[in-house]
Amino acid sequence: MNELANYRKEPNPALESLGPVSEDDLFHWAAVLKGAEGTAYEGGRWKIDIKIPENYPHKAPEMKFLTSICHPNVHLKVTLTPPSACRNAVTDDCVGRRRGRFV
Repeated sequence: MNELANYRKEPNPALESLGPVSEDDLFHWAAVLKGAEGTAYEGGRWKIDIKIPENYPHKAPEMKFLTSICHPNVHLKVTLTPPSACRNAVTDDCVGRRRGRFV
């Protein structure tokens, strides 16, 4: 894959790591995303599981955060029971201050 070769030549500074989970399966990747400086995410690290479909690039990869993150572009999968789950969405706990530091 060209993307892997390009990343190895010029790593993205927003990523701590990116690549296949094993050399035997180039369609299953893992990444660690670093929190951007000057934001509530600064100092955070988030593990991401990436599944690349066989018909890539015609179908986009599926990505799942393995480390909890609260971001408007990431689905929280919040349930209404217990009710405190919704209140937790606006605490430091949810902006990478605590949870995001642990990978």
